[in-house]
Amino acid sequence: MGVFCNTLQEYLIMTAETLTIPGLAKPASRIALGTWAIGGSMWGGPDDANAARTIDKALDLGINVIDTAPVYGFGHSEDVIGRALEGKRDKVILATKVALHWQDGKVFRDSRPARIAQEIEDSLRRLRTDHIDLYQVHWPDPKTPMEETARALEKLVKDGKV
Repeated sequence: MGVFCNTLQEYLIMTAETLTIPGLAKPASRIALGTWAIGGSMWGGPDDANAARTIDKALDLGINVIDTAPVYGFGHSEDVIGRALEGKRDKVILATKVALHWQDGKVFRDSRPARIAQEIEDSLRRLRTDHIDLYQVHWPDPKTPMEETARALEKLVKDGKV
């Protein structure tokens, strides 16, 4: 049997349980804020002030997982999130992705270790943080052996970047 809720706030109150994700220091909300639209490139242009208000409202409602990717707005989404989270980074579980590279408006899959090493630095800079809580391969690259990708990701964990 389903439950009808009039607002997101009612839903969050009804599903206030959190998830424990191994390796993370804090429990995760069952709902994440997805930020593809914050990138703006496919939604009529970015509205950074509205995006910051959305992030603040999500935090006020108990949503502490923010999911983004470098390719959302070609870095713009991560940049907006980084600015919006200044002074609030400890309140969120920050999830971003790797292995989609863009050049001249075209997107390519690339999960080579050198690319992963570059992307983490770019994401850390845009997000204004020293670590990512959850780092995901956005779209596997069939030209790079998964073992190479896994070793590169493992190194990021060892280095404290993830």
